[in-house]
Amino acid sequence: PDWRCTLTKRGRQQAKEVGYQLLQKINRANTNGDKENDDNETITVNNNQNNDSNDDDEKIIFFHSPYERTQETLDEIISIIPPSNVVGTYADPRLSQQQKGNFQDVNELLVAQEERRRYGRFFYRYPSGEAGSDVYHRVSSFVSSLFRNCVQYKDHGYNLNKMT
Repeated sequence: PDWRCTLTKRGRQQAKEVGYQLLQKINRANTNGDKENDDNETITVNNNQNNDSNDDDEKIIFFHSPYERTQETLDEIISIIPPSNVVGTYADPRLSQQQKGNFQDVNELLVAQEERRRYGRFFYRYPSGEAGSDVYHRVSSFVSSLFRNCVQYKDHGYNLNKMT
């Protein structure tokens, strides 16, 4: 099954590179307040709750798909970032990729892809799978939860600086 696919060697290397890029952004933000946007799925926060010397350190919260390769990607990324900068990691099935069904026969898949092309990508529902509109509703539900989480983090003294 797709959710059990593991990360390739190249994927591990790419994930480590993302970890180094995030670390550079954290270090840059800690030294000069740079808050530029990036394409990584992170929320960066400052925790001003404590009075220790790390108050201004950028903190990161990761939300990710529960797929095995996604967890492995995250593991590679956070192996680069100091643990003191990682507030938490949360797997959420609503962040999974579109489910295209359980195809055992290549010809069935080709027929479904042709039907999808004729019917429309957004509304076509794969047999035993989901349509783009299903994914849209699923991810919209996640975004609503994410905003509620942001409020909770603010209530606990975190200053949310950016979300990407």
